[in-house]
Amino acid sequence: MSQKARCGYPSLTFGVIAMTARGAPIAEAAEMLRASKQSLRVMRFHARRNGTAMGLLLKRPAYRALAEQALRRGIPDEVLAARILETVTQEGLVDAVLDDIAEEAA
Repeated sequence: MSQKARCGYPSLTFGVIAMTARGAPIAEAAEMLRASKQSLRVMRFHARRNGTAMGLLLKRPAYRALAEQALRRGIPDEVLAARILETVTQEGLVDAVLDDIAEEAA
């Protein structure tokens, strides 16, 4: 099965992961992504097993801000959220973004 972009997602795999995180039923995801239910079940299983399917709960103001930025970029909300999290973690910016732990005494 092709891994090309589907329904605004960069790949079928990403679409399955995003729709899983949203809690979309398999039939809805299959129709939207133009794939068989069996293929999506297998992909969903592997995504969960590999830890790549993550559901996030955002407070309404945060979600609205994210949705607005995603719309500006012409990408799904889930794609933008994943890009932000990947960039923050890969660039070591978590501590710069969050001030939620006390600095260790030197």
